[in-house]
Amino acid sequence: MFDDLWEDWLYEQLLTPVLGTPVAEFEYEDIFKCLPKEKQKELMTKRIYFKEKSEGKSGEKSMR
Repeated sequence: MFDDLWEDWLYEQLLTPVLGTPVAEFEYEDIFKCLPKEKQKELMTKRIYFKEKSEGKSGEKSMR
């Protein structure tokens, strides 16, 4: 279920900025490849964050 929700979220992030442009006709993977490397990294970091949250992990290290 996480993967399905992740894909829906990612596709919305990829498609919304390019709606009404020729890029909107690209495959999602190709749109992702057109993004700057920093944006690609940001989106993949979000995946890790969301995955940890879905598993009940805080994603933060203890401050002991």
